[in-house]
Amino acid sequence: MYKRLPQPVSFTTARLHLRPLVVEDAPTLYEIMADPETLRYFNLTPFSTLAACQAYVRALLRKQCQGQLICWGIEQLDQYRLIGRIFLKHLGNETQRAQITYMLSRNTWGKGYMTEALQTVLSYCFEQTPSLCVEARCWKENQASVRVLTKVGMCCEGLVPEYYFSKGADHEVLLFRLEKARVDDLGGG
Repeated sequence: MYKRLPQPVSFTTARLHLRPLVVEDAPTLYEIMADPETLRYFNLTPFSTLAACQAYVRALLRKQCQGQLICWGIEQLDQYRLIGRIFLKHLGNETQRAQITYMLSRNTWGKGYMTEALQTVLSYCFEQTPSLCVEARCWKENQASVRVLTKVGMCCEGLVPEYYFSKGADHEVLLFRLEKARVDDLGGG
């Protein structure tokens, strides 16, 4: 039996507000996702139109309504402007796994925002969903993301067996995992 993920709830951290992503976020998300540098380590091409970004957000929200995905927008508390997004995707009941993906606007990189957001979402995932394991993937050359995933306690399991062909080249992809049992053992769950 397929278990749906819950609808997103809002969180406030020391510096961030994580809240459900909405269609009205498309213009700001478009600014973020139209930047080739922001998408350098994604298998995505920058959006060329606002309409394309609006369609992307609507598709995400449909998956969210079906219980396949939880989409949060990330805002700085003092600005109430979207600076990124974070998703939690259900990977199936058989394995009780979820996958997390994230993106921040380039002008907010290196400030610890994603570490703060990920810690919150990982705690939520293990407390409020049936997931026993959360995975993340990142391109091997994306050392900033490797550091973030390591800081939040995820362990690098090694290279994903297949390469990702994107932007005219093959890219090695690392798989990171965090098991609920490990979080519980460390006193975090």
